[in-house]
Amino acid sequence: MSHIRKVVPHNAVYFVTTSVEEGLMLTPNPLINLIITSCMARANILHPVKICHFIVQATHIHFILVVHNPDDLKGFMERFKTESAHAMNRLLGRKKRTFWCEGYDSPVILDPLKVVEKIAYIYSNPSRDGLLDTIEHHSSVGVNSWLHTLSGNESSDVSTKFLKRGDYSPLPEQDLTYGDYKNWFLTTICGLVSARVTCQADEIT
Repeated sequence: MSHIRKVVPHNAVYFVTTSVEEGLMLTPNPLINLIITSCMARANILHPVKICHFIVQATHIHFILVVHNPDDLKGFMERFKTESAHAMNRLLGRKKRTFWCEGYDSPVILDPLKVVEKIAYIYSNPSRDGLLDTIEHHSSVGVNSWLHTLSGNESSDVSTKFLKRGDYSPLPEQDLTYGDYKNWFLTTICGLVSARVTCQADEIT
């Protein structure tokens, strides 16, 4: 059966969505944030796209990207999903398991007004789902580009730390009390985050 060929134009804006497999979650805490942003940065070095806006929610990630070379869109997403799947599987103590659903959605946004609508859509997503009152609350524990946008900084540079796969240990296999988990989390994350990130006990979920 033939597939409909997709046109991927140069210098276009894309609204990209990728989802985790059923039963898995991207828990909003500093360690997951660091893993995600590190994998985004690694993918962007090899396959440069302009990451204009993004938000990470429990089951999916939205990106708004400007893509100059259409080949880089596929390369960026494949690299990001591969790197982050390895990282999340190490954290969960899983081997050779898929983490993301196959493929991703990436419609082209041709109308500038539609771009503004999509930006508003991703930042209102948490409140629309009934999780938070405002995006500002999401920024304290989740990872997204809202604070950078709000600052009015026109630079596209957002700093992050590169993680190597051995930089953090997998979650312990035995059942943990909340206190045990909090101690493991604080020991792990406080050794990884830069001075820009504050390690707070109330960020542990």
